[in-house]
Amino acid sequence: MVRTFDPLTFGPTVAFGRRRPSCCTTLKCQIDTPQAPASGGRPFEVTVTNVGGTSAENVVIEVTVGDVTRDVNLDLVAKGDTESAAIVVPADTAGPPHAEVVSYTNP
Repeated sequence: MVRTFDPLTFGPTVAFGRRRPSCCTTLKCQIDTPQAPASGGRPFEVTVTNVGGTSAENVVIEVTVGDVTRDVNLDLVAKGDTESAAIVVPADTAGPPHAEVVSYTNP
């Protein structure tokens, strides 16, 4: 699932092709399971794409798998750019992954 953090509604919204003004930062967040397992856990790759009109700094993404929550911090996601990070949760953690951008600042 792709989720978007929309500053005009002050929270995450699911992206279905809505257009936003070019002045705003719009971040799409996606989480995938890599093919190769990590030793001792379930790996996930979090990707954030900035489809808005301005860059985002200090981006915080909250990743939840079952009852385990991890925060991912990205220093900068430039306008039109994509950044990614990897996390690992314990192997016995059950449930689908969920990721969403919870905060960022504009430069």
